Amino acid sequence: MNSNRRGVAIIWAVIALTAVTAIVSLAVDLGRVQLVKTQLQRVADAAARYGAQGLESGNAVAWAKASATEQTVNSGSYTVVAGDVVTGNWSGSAFTAGGTPLNAVKMTAACTAARGNAVTLFFGRVIGQASCDVHATSVATYADNPTGGFIGLSSFTVKNNTFVGSYNSSNTTLPTHAGAGSKGLVGSNGTVLSGNNDILQGDVLLGPSGSVSGFSVTGATTTQTSPITVPAMPAWSPGTNPGSIPSAYTVNSSVTLPHGTYWFTSLTISQSGTLSFDGPSTVYVNGTVDLLGSIIASGSIPSNLKIYQYGSNTFGNPGGSANVTTVIADVVAPNSNFIEKNVVFFYGRGFFNSITDKNNADFYYDVSEGSAIGGKTITTVK
Repeated sequence: MNSNRRGVAIIWAVIALTAVTAIVSLAVDLGRVQLVKTQLQRVADAAARYGAQGLESGNAVAWAKASATEQTVNSGSYTVVAGDVVTGNWSGSAFTAGGTPLNAVKMTAACTAARGNAVTLFFGRVIGQASCDVHATSVATYADNPTGGFIGLSSFTVKNNTFVGSYNSSNTTLPTHAGAGSKGLVGSNGTVLSGNNDILQGDVLLGPSGSVSGFSVTGATTTQTSPITVPAMPAWSPGTNPGSIPSAYTVNSSVTLPHGTYWFTSLTISQSGTLSFDGPSTVYVNGTVDLLGSIIASGSIPSNLKIYQYGSNTFGNPGGSANVTTVIADVVAPNSNFIEKNVVFFYGRGFFNSITDKNNADFYYDVSEGSAIGGKTITTVK
């Protein structure tokens, strides 16, 4: 009887020992696997970001590989194999290998049995698991962000009582002089010229031949070695407007259009007119924007209204009869001239061939759209 009990005890002891060994395996080997996973993620993130910096010069793959081989994984140098680095396009939330425009690098880092570098499991052998495959991926994008602020490529000319400052539309929608930030920006490849009582609460950005005079500038004046670059314009590809709004459109009262994409050959907003939208919208104009009244983005958030104007046209009121004009939008019109006379409130961003205003103009750059200076941005997106 005692012998039987001892036999049962031995069996239970073996079972218990196996269970304990399995638990130890889980604790020790899992920690080792997680360490290698962390190391691989570091390799993937660094290589993808460094590779993204090389997209413009065509060195993306070489730079990503160089970055990866400098990293240590599982007590040894990481070895890159074919297919680890892929260039392509990131759009929305998806990466397309070889897609265009080429704006992203995907890096896959791995320790696998197929590569001969799988993570060895010390205690896992007891339960028949000698190694573990570990993977990590990262996608980094490259963007050449356009200059923000208010740019008149050929000139920025104001006369009296002009204020330029900044704000963040996520915190406030209608800033005042007293509450404005110091990240405003005025830029030109030509002249930045102001008259009396004009304050720039921020910086000046100039091309190689640019100059500034008159403004009281609180920030820095930077003269670039190359001209301020023109933002890329989407192709003009007109479609049907929501609600069958005509392509030559005039607003004489307060009108709120449904959100969406609009294509106009001309846009006229009279002195008594206010054009707004009930959600994020994009407006393409291949013609004149005659603005005596106001055009306002949904929620008074400038990024909710993108306006692209094509051709050498006018945005504003060249006749000089307007008073109290408000623009809350992100406007890109590099060949057009922004012209207003008196009492202008411009919130967001404005990129024009020239900017001209006579009296009492307030320009507020929305910093939620990024650095006003622009430049290259590398972002890890996955």
